[in-house]
Amino acid sequence: MKQYMYRSKIQYSLRRFIKVAPALMNRIVRAGVFSYDLCATYWKRESYIYSDADFVRNSTLELCSREIYSQKISGAVAELGVFRGDYAKLINRAFPDRKLYLFDSFEGFHSSDVEIDEKIGNQREMDQFSDTSETIVLKKMKHPENCIIKKGFFPDSYQDVNDKFAFVSIDFDLYKPIYDGLCKVWDNMEKGGYIFIHDFNNPAYPGSKKAVLQFCKETGAPYVPLSDTCGSAIIIKI
Repeated sequence: MKQYMYRSKIQYSLRRFIKVAPALMNRIVRAGVFSYDLCATYWKRESYIYSDADFVRNSTLELCSREIYSQKISGAVAELGVFRGDYAKLINRAFPDRKLYLFDSFEGFHSSDVEIDEKIGNQREMDQFSDTSETIVLKKMKHPENCIIKKGFFPDSYQDVNDKFAFVSIDFDLYKPIYDGLCKVWDNMEKGGYIFIHDFNNPAYPGSKKAVLQFCKETGAPYVPLSDTCGSAIIIKI
């Protein structure tokens, strides 16, 4: 009886902790005290938002998807810069009935884009993000039948895309493909649709902020910085 009461008190305290500090739940879950499903049930959220360290980004994706559905915003979804599909799989789960366009070279950065970013001040090693393939990405998808792979360097890979979009994630890392991505998808965004741009406040990739600021200055589009791990920005089509 005492053991039961003791466990109940611990569970109550941890439930209270979930309420005030959901972003720290990964450590508790990995320690085996709670499951992702219990966290999700308590918050009435999807369990996948707790699936990695970037709770803020994942959670914001889920909440924006709820808004898109509740506001009846039509359109496909997309990710520009997929790498191994770890964020694309969350988009696929958040939008189970939408076409998901996946844009990636699947061979790393284009040399001309790297040269531009080096002039901006990017000090990162650029011979990365080639350890991937379409097969690796599709195996992670809950709804692979919804996925449309667009392999190649952007913006060439955007040819023949005529769909409207409700949600787009841009994670190209470098200035030119991010700027080109914003320009290409903007006219195809549905009113009320969201664009997430990764690395906006990440000093390792200064081209991301440069691209967003330039685009927003030219179009008058508002943006909001997000306090996720790599400092994303969000643009809403209004």
